[in-house]
Amino acid sequence: AASPPVPEYDQLWKDFVAKAALEFPDALAVQIWNEPNSEEYWGGCDVDPARYVQLVELARQALGPPAAMPIVSAGLNSAVDEPVGMTWTTYLQRALDAGLMTPGRAQFLGLHPYPQPGTCRATPQRTARALVDALSLQVEQAEALTSAEIWVTEFGATSAGDLPGECRALGPTAQAQVVAAMYDRLADTDSVEAGIVHQLVDHAVPNVDPSAASYWSNFGVTKNATAESAFLERKDAYWCLAGRRGRPNHSTVSCSLEESTG
Repeated sequence: AASPPVPEYDQLWKDFVAKAALEFPDALAVQIWNEPNSEEYWGGCDVDPARYVQLVELARQALGPPAAMPIVSAGLNSAVDEPVGMTWTTYLQRALDAGLMTPGRAQFLGLHPYPQPGTCRATPQRTARALVDALSLQVEQAEALTSAEIWVTEFGATSAGDLPGECRALGPTAQAQVVAAMYDRLADTDSVEAGIVHQLVDHAVPNVDPSAASYWSNFGVTKNATAESAFLERKDAYWCLAGRRGRPNHSTVSCSLEESTG
């Protein structure tokens, strides 16, 4: 279970970070923590941007100079708000005030541009476009707060479809088009250094609500092994992204979101 990072464990934290760096010596960078503007990752306690910056500084001490191993700050989730956390812009500003992006701490800013409440629109096509626009908005807001280069360490969409009460479950075709459009937006943004798709393989997420389980279990761009599919069977989202990267594109649908929405 998650719990608050109390100072008595600071040395254990440094030891863990140092060991992780040794385990993955070819890593491009180390990202510290996950979505710290959410109480979920503070053991249900109030989030603490200043304490998070202390953890980044301790990680830097464990990793050595930035040239040896850069640090990416934790991806801030734009879908989080009160009462379960803090808006990501408020969190980021407080972390910046505490010195998050100073030379002895983080080198890159991590973002998780997930849709904010109210993102769903009247039709699936408009919702698909709104998801892409929400990604652009978070990047633009980050650019207004800091000049640091940005790593979007999670972006994606689910291939689940026809789920009552979940208008963002758009099905595999819209997943491919949305993910490709998100990639295009990031590729065209000078401040974005890296983008990581969430996720490679569908992962079964236990949930008492079958619709929620289906929604969260279908973010992969390849399938998990089931009675209907083979492990790593490519979805259209995979092929659309492959085409964007100059690889063969065997998608069975158009990868253009514009063509689908008119």
